[in-house]
Amino acid sequence: MFQKIKKIINELIQINNLKTRNKVTNSKIKICPSCTSKLEPLNEQLEWLMPQKYLCKKCNYLGTAYFEQ
Repeated sequence: MFQKIKKIINELIQINNLKTRNKVTNSKIKICPSCTSKLEPLNEQLEWLMPQKYLCKKCNYLGTAYFEQ
């Protein structure tokens, strides 16, 4: 039983490592479509459930659309 639990934990750790590695490689700068300044993410915890929303502090744009640099 403990061997099975260890195996599952190791698999979950590997999956988590893959997710974080993909986030790092996909981390392009998000640009505001209104004023072309940098966007900041709002709700990273709910990214798996709903589209990521971004906020521009310069023009107060709030939305899911962006340009990548």
